[in-house]
Amino acid sequence: MCHFFPGAAVTGLLTSLRGRIIIAITLVHAVLMSLFVFDLVSRQRAFLHREQIERTLSLISGAGADQYLMGAGQRCLRPSGAAARGLGLSRPRYAHGG
Repeated sequence: MCHFFPGAAVTGLLTSLRGRIIIAITLVHAVLMSLFVFDLVSRQRAFLHREQIERTLSLISGAGADQYLMGAGQRCLRPSGAAARGLGLSRPRYAHGG
């Protein structure tokens, strides 16, 4: 009959050089993978936020163009001036040259 005592295995890892190296590599791996995942998630969140802003502004701009074509006027619902520059957007261009 084989008895396994986890406490004895942990004590064996901590006392031998091989065990210390295994534990050190495992901890380094866990820290580096955590940093990698954190960085990846934050980049993806920023990308998706920018993408959502662009889609929203595209929909708003499209709604403004539809209103213009239907005779509702030349009003553009897209932000202009400092707000557009803050979002990294340029001034909208229309086919009629306005």
